Amino acid sequence: MFLGPSTVIRDSNCLAQQKITHIILARSEHEKSFLKPREHLSQITYHIIEIEDSPIASCMTSFSKFLDLMNQITATPNNRILIAGMTGMNRSASLLGVYVMQKFFVSVNDAIEYMISRRRCVSISQNVKRQMDEFGIAKLATFLTMRPETDSTNRKRRSELVHS
Repeated sequence: MFLGPSTVIRDSNCLAQQKITHIILARSEHEKSFLKPREHLSQITYHIIEIEDSPIASCMTSFSKFLDLMNQITATPNNRILIAGMTGMNRSASLLGVYVMQKFFVSVNDAIEYMISRRRCVSISQNVKRQMDEFGIAKLATFLTMRPETDSTNRKRRSELVHS
């Protein structure tokens, strides 16, 4: 899995070298006219997730759509995914962050720290970070109601997630 700016999707050599099979383009409504898939790269499947960074816009639907899409893509082995946004630092990083939170059962802060350790320029806005946290708590609540506690390690990790 890779995270980067939209300029990377123009670099056919880089995409081929990394064997990218899917590009998930995170963009806002106003970026639609200039942030578009490159149709001539037939070996790559493009997906678009509309996500806004605004105090009045919710990212929750975008997060859910992204996780559903990731579950579909990762169900097939050897798929290599590039998650790209205008700069690859905020909205696209938030999508990857909610995936990391769900996949590894970590807090929003741990997910962001992990991404920063891989891509130093990740800088998620406070608005999006707050929504990531709310999304994580909602997912945790769903998880807890669907699955009974089985060991103390799971209880401790869940407690850390809720209180971080």
